[in-house]
Amino acid sequence: MTSTPLPEITIEPTAADKRLEILCVTLLTILWIGVIWGYLSFPEKIPVHYTSTGQPDQFDSKAYVFTLPAIASFIYILLTAVGRFPNKFIYLKPVTPQNAATMYRSAIELLRMCKLLIIAGFMMDIANYMLTVNNASFKTSIASLILQWLPVVLIAAYLLKRFMPSSQKTGK
Repeated sequence: MTSTPLPEITIEPTAADKRLEILCVTLLTILWIGVIWGYLSFPEKIPVHYTSTGQPDQFDSKAYVFTLPAIASFIYILLTAVGRFPNKFIYLKPVTPQNAATMYRSAIELLRMCKLLIIAGFMMDIANYMLTVNNASFKTSIASLILQWLPVVLIAAYLLKRFMPSSQKTGK
């Protein structure tokens, strides 16, 4: 089966797109600064896994704290690179020269929102982790995980509703 190549057009970022990218980079920078600050104040061995009751059951070097921001940064860079080629995406609707700009802009906007959600999620995980390592009262538990991820899930649900094709919304 052969398919027609999608139109290759350049999508210039809007002012809102630029602000969202600046927000993502700012949050990533804050994430790295926070982790470096935490690293300097942590003991040499830190908990890296907890039981369901919030008690640590595995320990590792404090350098372990750099794992999550490194993953968040890698995902940000990967999604940024992928967003440069919207004509390579798979779309649910046919892409024509007439609707290509709209389809590509929506796809790129969705990627930007995903980047923001991913960074926010990593920030919440790392903040919770840093509080736990420093023996704060906010221990890792099922309840704290639900509370920290609830905003991300709600925003993700909104984005799914926003970007779902209208034919899927009505069940057609």
